[in-house]
Amino acid sequence: MNERLHSVLLATMIVAGCNGRDYVDAPLLPDVDPARLAQPPVLTPATVSATAPEKLETAVDEASKRDYAAPAYPERANVSLADVRQWSLENNLDVRVQQFNPTLGVTALDAEVAKFEAVLKANYTYNDNTLMENLEAGVATANNSGSLGIDFPLATGGVLNVGTLFNQADSLLSDEPWEAGFQLDLSMPLLRGFGLRANTASIVMAKMESQQVDARTLLETIRILANAEKAYWQLYAARRIMEVRERQHALAEEQLARARRRVDQGEVAPIEVLRAQSGIGRTIEQLIVADNQLRLRARALKRFMNASQFPVDGPTMLDPTTPSDPLGLDLDPAKLTRMAITNRMELLDLELQLAIDAERVALARNEALPLFTMDYQYQVLGDDSGLASAYGNLGDADPFIASVNASIPLGNEARRARLSQAITRRLQRLATKESRVQTITQEVHDAVDNVRGAWRRVVAARLEASFADRTLLAEQRQFDVGLRTSVEVLDAAARLADAQSREVEAAAQYETSLVDLAFATGTVLGEAQVTLPGPMPVPSPDRTYDWEH
Repeated sequence: MNERLHSVLLATMIVAGCNGRDYVDAPLLPDVDPARLAQPPVLTPATVSATAPEKLETAVDEASKRDYAAPAYPERANVSLADVRQWSLENNLDVRVQQFNPTLGVTALDAEVAKFEAVLKANYTYNDNTLMENLEAGVATANNSGSLGIDFPLATGGVLNVGTLFNQADSLLSDEPWEAGFQLDLSMPLLRGFGLRANTASIVMAKMESQQVDARTLLETIRILANAEKAYWQLYAARRIMEVRERQHALAEEQLARARRRVDQGEVAPIEVLRAQSGIGRTIEQLIVADNQLRLRARALKRFMNASQFPVDGPTMLDPTTPSDPLGLDLDPAKLTRMAITNRMELLDLELQLAIDAERVALARNEALPLFTMDYQYQVLGDDSGLASAYGNLGDADPFIASVNASIPLGNEARRARLSQAITRRLQRLATKESRVQTITQEVHDAVDNVRGAWRRVVAARLEASFADRTLLAEQRQFDVGLRTSVEVLDAAARLADAQSREVEAAAQYETSLVDLAFATGTVLGEAQVTLPGPMPVPSPDRTYDWEH
C-alpha cells in the first residue's frame, strides 16, 4: 500500500514540475537572432552601388561629349492578349492561392458529414481492494468489467448504442462470478436538439459555405484576370508612347541637320543650331521617362503571367501584339445592370449567406426550447462460472431501464438573446443586399459612362493628332523658307508627340474601360475564351510532410 502511494505521489510531482518555459527552445522553432527583431536594418544606397558613385557635374560633362544612346533591350518577345490570359490563369501565384479555397470548403463539408459516422467504443475496468475492506462492505475482493459497443448517431438527434458487456467479481458468496450479455441503449432528445433540421443544419450550412467559397474564388479569379488584362493594355500604351517619343527624337535630329545645313549655307544665324540641340535634349528626357515606364509595366505584366520563360527579374522586353481596336458602342445601362445582378458573385455570396442566416435562426429557435431527453436501456444477460458459459446462459436476466430527464431554464434569457441576435443579423444582411444592389447599379452605370467617355476621347485625340501632324509639316515648310525658327518647328513636333501619346492613352483607356465593364457585370470579355483552373487536390492525412519534422 505504501509503495503504491509513493509511486502515485512521485508521478504527480513529476507532472506538476513541468514548466512551460522548458519548451521555449523547442527544436521545431526557427532559430531567430534577437538582434534581428530589435531594430530595422539600414540601407545606404552608395554602399550597394556596383561602381563608384558618380557626381552630377561629371555625368553632365560626359553626356555632352557623346551622342545619346537609345535604350537597348537585349532580348525581346512578342506577347498577345490571349497569351496573357492563358499564362495568368495557369501560373499566377494569386490564382494558385485561390485554388486552395475550394479544397478547404470541401474538407469542411466532409468534416460535417462525418458527424454521423458510427463510433466503436470499448471499456475495461479492474478494481482491487483489500480483503478486510471488502468483507466489511460485503462486496467482492476483485472485479473485472468491460464493454464493447458501437454508437450510431441518428439524424433525429439521438444516439443508438449496440454492444456487449461482461462483469467478473470474486465473491465468497456466489459460485457464478461471471455475468455477460448484450445491451441496447437509446438516448433521444424530445424538444431541444430533436429533428432532422436541427441536426443536419451544420451540414446544410457547410454545403452553402462551400458554395460561398466557390463564388469568392471565382470572383477573385475574375478580378486577377481583369487586372492582368489591364496590365497588358498599360504595357501596350507604354510601348506605343515609347515609339512616339522615338519618332519625336528622330524629328528633332532631322531638324538639327536641317538647321546646320541652312547655317552652312548662310541662310540663318548659328543660334538655330543651338535651338535645335536644345530640342534634342528635351526629347532625350522624354525618352528616358518613357523607357522607365515601359520597363515598369513590362515587369508588372510578367508578375501576372509568372511564365518561366519571362521571369520578373529577367532582361526580356515584352512587345504586345494584340492591337487596340476601339469601336463606338450603344450600351444599355439598364440591361447591363440586370445582367450584373444575375452574374455578380458578390450577390450570390450574399444570397447564400442569407440562407445560412435562416438556418441559424431556425437552429437558435430550437436551442431556445426546453431540454427533454428520453433514455432507454435493455440488456440480455447470463450468469455462470466462466465467461463463455455465461454467454451460453443468455436469458437468465433481461432488465431494462427507461428514464425521462428535463432541464428547463428559468427565464431562458440567454438563448432568447441569441435568437434575437440571429434574427438581427439576417435583417442586417437584407439591408446589406439592398446596399450591394445599389452599389452594383452605380458601378455598371459608371463603367458604361467610362466606355462612352473613352470612345469620345479616342475620336478627339485622333483629330488632334491629325491636325498636329499637318501643323508640323507646315512649320517645317515655313522654316525652309526662313519664316520660322527651330523653336517653332520643335514646338510643333512636341505638340504632335503629345497628341499621339494622348491618342495611345485614350485607346488603352478604352480597352481598360471594357475590362472594367465586364468586371462590373460579373463577366469576362467574350473573346477571352477562359477556362478556369480546378481546385487543388485534397492532401492525404496519412502522409507526413517534410515541414512537420
